[in-house]
Order: sequence, then C-alpha cells, then structure tokens
Amino acid sequence: MIPCLYAVGIFGLLYLQYSGTLTVRRSLGDLQFLGTLVAGEDETSHRITSARIDFQGITFRFSEEHPLVIDSGENQHHLVPSRYDQEGRTLLITFSDESVIRFEVSPDEGPPGLQVLPQGGTAWPEEGTVTLSWHPEATLEERGDDSSPAPDSVHLLRDDRQFVLTAPPRSAIDQESRRISLPLNAGSRLIRYVERDYAEIDIIEAAFSRNRRQISDSFYAETISRFIDVGFQGWHSIRFNGGSGTWNRREGSPEFSEEILTAYLAEAWKRDQYTTAFNRMRRAADQHPESVGLLSAVFLGDLRNVTTRFIREDQERARELADRIAAGDARVFQEDDIFSFAALRGSEELFRQLLDFADDLDLRDLDQRTAVAMAEAALAPNHPTEASREVSRRFLTLVHDRIVPAIRQYEETFFMETAQGEVDLLYSLRAGLLLERYGDLQGEPLYVTVGRNLVLSGLRVADSLGFLPRHLYFEADGFTRQEGSFGPEKIYPLISDNPWYPRKISLYDELGAGSFIWSIAPFPRIDIGEEQFHFTLTYPRNRTHYIVMQGIPPFRSMNLFNLQWRNDPSFELYIKGRHYERSTNTLMIKYTDNSVEGDIILNY
Repeated sequence: MIPCLYAVGIFGLLYLQYSGTLTVRRSLGDLQFLGTLVAGEDETSHRITSARIDFQGITFRFSEEHPLVIDSGENQHHLVPSRYDQEGRTLLITFSDESVIRFEVSPDEGPPGLQVLPQGGTAWPEEGTVTLSWHPEATLEERGDDSSPAPDSVHLLRDDRQFVLTAPPRSAIDQESRRISLPLNAGSRLIRYVERDYAEIDIIEAAFSRNRRQISDSFYAETISRFIDVGFQGWHSIRFNGGSGTWNRREGSPEFSEEILTAYLAEAWKRDQYTTAFNRMRRAADQHPESVGLLSAVFLGDLRNVTTRFIREDQERARELADRIAAGDARVFQEDDIFSFAALRGSEELFRQLLDFADDLDLRDLDQRTAVAMAEAALAPNHPTEASREVSRRFLTLVHDRIVPAIRQYEETFFMETAQGEVDLLYSLRAGLLLERYGDLQGEPLYVTVGRNLVLSGLRVADSLGFLPRHLYFEADGFTRQEGSFGPEKIYPLISDNPWYPRKISLYDELGAGSFIWSIAPFPRIDIGEEQFHFTLTYPRNRTHYIVMQGIPPFRSMNLFNLQWRNDPSFELYIKGRHYERSTNTLMIKYTDNSVEGDIILNY
C-alpha cells in the first residue's frame, strides 16, 4: 500500500513539474511577483510563461490571455513573458521578442511608488502603440473634472489611502477594458503608480469645506485696491527719484525700471492722472533711452527705434527658446506668455516646435514653478490661436495633481510650497490667482475660495511700500525667516485687471505667425478681407497713445480719422500720424482724437 502511495506522490510531483503549473514567488518591498514556470523547470529557473505583479491595490498580468500587444496600425503582435530577473529593487519581465518591462519599487524611506517602463525589442515599429493589461484591486475614484473615457491618470482608493496611476502624454488608461496604451514614438513610456499624501488633501477639506473662509467679492476687490494704492504712491513719489529717473528698491541701489514706469502710466491713465504722470515718465525715460522698449512704447512712442530694437531682440530670444525646446527644457514654459511670444513675435517654425513639445511633455517631472506657469497657460484668456489653447488644455490636470497638494496652512494664512518648507511668494500669489480663475470657469466655488485665500495671505506680508518677501521659510512650528524681495509692480499686471495695461492682440488666425497689434486700446472689431482690413478701436477723448501693428502686408492706401492718411516717417513730430515700414511689415500710429471710437482702414 505504502509503495503505491509513494508512486502516486512521485507521479503527482512529476505531473505538476512537467505540466507547467509550478510557480515562483518573489517580494520586492511592497511588490509581489508570481510567475508560472516553463514546463520541466524547477524554482531555480527564471523561464516563465506568465507573470502577475501586485503592488498596493493594482495588478499587472501577462500571459496568453493577457499579452503585451504591439500594434503598428497594420499588424498586431501578441507577446508573452519568457523570463524574469531581479536587479536590486527592480523586477524585469522579458517577453518573447526580447523586449522588457521594468517594475521599479520606490525606496522604503519614501512614499510607496512603482514605476513601470516598457522597453522595446528590435521588432517594435517606430509608429504605433504598446498596450498592457492592468487590474485595480483598489476602488476607482470618480473624477468630475475629467470627461475623457480614457484619460492619462486614474485615482484609486485603498484603505483610506489614495493612489494615482499616471501614463505619459498621448497615452490612454482605459478603465473599462483595463488596458494602458502608450504611443511608441513618445518621448517617454514611463507609467507611475504612487501614493498621494492624504494629509495634503485634508488641508483643503478641513480649512475650506462647508463654506469656511469664504471671501466676498467686495472685500477681495477692496484689499487688492488698497495694495495697488500703496504701490501707486511709491511709483510716483515715495520711491521715485526725479533727478535720476530711478526708483528705490528694498535691496540694492536705485534703478530705472520700465516695468514700474509702465505700471505707473497705466494706473495713472485709469485714474485720470495721466498728464502729470506722462511728463514725469517722459523725462525719466529720456535719461535711460536704452532701457525703454516695446512694453512702454504705447505710452511714450519712439516707435521706429523701439520696433527696430524689439524685432532684433525677438529674433535672438526665439533662437534661444528653440534651443531650449530642442534640449527638452520644460522650464521654457516659465517664460512670460510663451505661446503668444512664439506665435506672434517668433515664427511659425518656433510655434509648431513649442506645440509639439507641449503635446509630448511628461507633466509628472515638472518643478513646482513650471507647473504653475503651465497651469496659467491653460487658463490664459488670450491664446494666439485655438491650437495653443487646445494643446495646453491637458495642463489643467496640474491644478489637482501639483498645485492643490502643495498648499500649506500656517496659522490663518495659506501658501503654496515650491519646495519643502519654502514658499516662493510670487509663485504662491500666481497659484492663488489661477485657482480663483479655475474655480470661476469651472463653477467650483471651493477653488475660488482657496485661490483668494492664497492671494490675500501673500498680500498680508507686504510692507508699507508694497514690497513683498521673495521667499518665506517655514518649519513645523511656523515661520522661521524670509529672503529677498520684489515690488508691487511685479504682480500689478496680474492683479490689477486694468483695461489700459499694454496688451498683444493676435492676428495669427488672419495673417499668420508674427502678426499682432500692440496697444492699450480695445479693438472690438477686426475684419480682415481680401480688399480691405478694417479695425475699430475705443479710447478716451483727446488722449495720445501709440499703436504698433506687426505683420501687416503692404497696402495701397490707409484711412485714419476719417481721412486718407499719407505715410510719414516723421509722424511722431505731429499731433497724430502714421508710418509704415515695408522692410519689417510694421505699421506705427500716433493716435489721438476728439472722439471715443474710431476706425483704421487699410485698402488693398
């Protein structure tokens, strides 16, 4: 009897071994690996026919039923695992075409995280997709702000801990089919699954839920208005040195600043105090002619010199930006109004280069300042064309993924951290403004409240002249120190909502790259036809300002102030006039009239 049982046992073991049902298990921190060995192999072997990887509520499976799929658009290849290996905290699954998927576990001292990186074999085509299966063991969270059926990020909840599954740009995480598709020609194929610090989310819930800390429209507007009043007083008197045409700074020697000059003139225009302000700033600018450019030209003129200089400088800047984009420098998005500059002051080539870069950029590796700047770009009201608006729309995920989680509370104030324990106050203010705008556009009062609290917390630390510290440092027990400073002029264009601050008006859709209007006047009508360009603008009565129209093709005649107006290179010597520079396609206008609305008509 015993020999028979022994024989049956031996036969059973042989059957298990040669039927391919022997398995191997490995643990790498929180990662659990289960592999089915090739028939005839023992547990010392690394040859497998299937693999299962479990990590904190998510599972990846690879087998004949769950293959790795390479799709070129014309052909599909289904790949199955052939072996596994381990390198430190990384598990490698090799497939039948020698391609590999790496599963790398985060170090123990950090929050739980898993990086999944498919690496192509020699048979992978240049174009197409690679698709792998995923299975949530945790609860999928609904995301009301994402209407896409296959977004590039998914939130999961496991035992009151929130995890985020993200894929690179142009990828799709399909929650119904449980597949992740990655473009083969993308700059990155890295998938990440990381825990999000729930304490960060709780700050928002605890501090602002149930309508806590709401700020009324009137109080918010009055607080900003008082801050601008302080800045205005400093610009025209307390900080201003009339003899040298410079302004005192909190640190360093007095300097001339076109940024201050422009903010002062725009605010004086709004307050009907422009004549005195113009005379003082004209004298200051004359003392620093090389420091005056396009920004203030709408007030001060000298358009022929200014346009020659800004066109040359724009060409140099465009080359620099192209080099940075080619090098993959995401911080290029910190450049002011980057999409507008590329399309309207750069070139079609630079604009297309920037659009492609924005479309392919992995948003998970950004520093905090770049994340803020890119979210601002997504919410910008005046994109040069719909193409930039569309490509930047995906940057809105940064609001939830990067900006809100970085908000910290210190007693009754709120700031956005740019690094552990460090607040760059300029970016914290910008984050507040974009959160307010986001909440307003999305119909989310919570974000309006959070944004306004960030803005007013920042303004609260301003001194008697409106200077704000550039960096604030905090530890667990509160504020420790501050470093650097910046004046109210730095944030005036962002918080003032002044309709007379200089602006670019895009003509990209009508005339192509390099075409725009630079003015303080609104243009409620722009009609570009084959035989006539018709522009209508509004303005205060009998107040001189200047207009630059760039990228205007040569025209037959021009109607200005209801008269046919001839070209004159000396136009600025007169009360009003215009000059067209054919070599640069630049139309320059000195404008003033005893009316509040007028037309500029170009006949072809």
